[in-house]
Amino acid sequence: MKRADEEFCKAQFDAFVKKFFAPSEVIWQEVAQQDEPPDYYLFLSNAKFAVEVTTLLEKVSVGTSSSLPHDVISDILQQFVDEVETIARARGYLRGDYLVSFSTPIDDFAVVQDSIRGKLLEYIRRTSSLDRTPLEIVFERTVPQQRPQQCGIQKVGSKRNRVLLGGPAWFKWEGHAAIDICDLLNESLDTKADKLNAVTDPKILLLVDVYRFADPEMYRGCISQLSALSSFHTIFVVQGERRGFVLHSQNSNWLRSQFR
Repeated sequence: MKRADEEFCKAQFDAFVKKFFAPSEVIWQEVAQQDEPPDYYLFLSNAKFAVEVTTLLEKVSVGTSSSLPHDVISDILQQFVDEVETIARARGYLRGDYLVSFSTPIDDFAVVQDSIRGKLLEYIRRTSSLDRTPLEIVFERTVPQQRPQQCGIQKVGSKRNRVLLGGPAWFKWEGHAAIDICDLLNESLDTKADKLNAVTDPKILLLVDVYRFADPEMYRGCISQLSALSSFHTIFVVQGERRGFVLHSQNSNWLRSQFR
């Protein structure tokens, strides 16, 4: 069974190619996990393609020797905030709605999380009888040439008795995003070209974009820098449920279709 992101990409590209082929001419063959790569074979009329799906994401430093994807960091922080809520509720002083915010991911979070948790719980305890309170920073670390790493908490209401997560704020300056997306693309294409080296059929790469900072023009600005581009017949980028585009293709009709 394929992952949800693989099936999602397949559906997006299936809808795209059916603009050029009758449904009866589009046939997908799923490859068993033990026989991968590729993830699928795609038959378009009389042509056969090997289709590989990959996720394009940025990893964020969380310490001196490790990095994690954005979504993983968000899940870790959400679990942490959920634990704070559970403890405060069990101790009987969760009265009102609190927002815990992180300015950025905190390096070596596992080392400092107990201290941060204790300060958050103390804030909730001493403000339990108040309706609203101002933001209080319970943790701050200065990092050279970066935004300060902060954790803050604020009481924002008195209706639901919840502790909610706000942040970290993911953002990029346009110039940084353009550089990052080219680096991520190069790394992804090099890895997949090597993985598919023994596959002789023309290769289609479907990229799930969870990087989120780059638009199609930024992607296209990377084309001249992609050393493994010629390894692929087509590269198709999926950005959300209704947005997909051809980054590269040896089929000129596929390329031209998105500019009509």
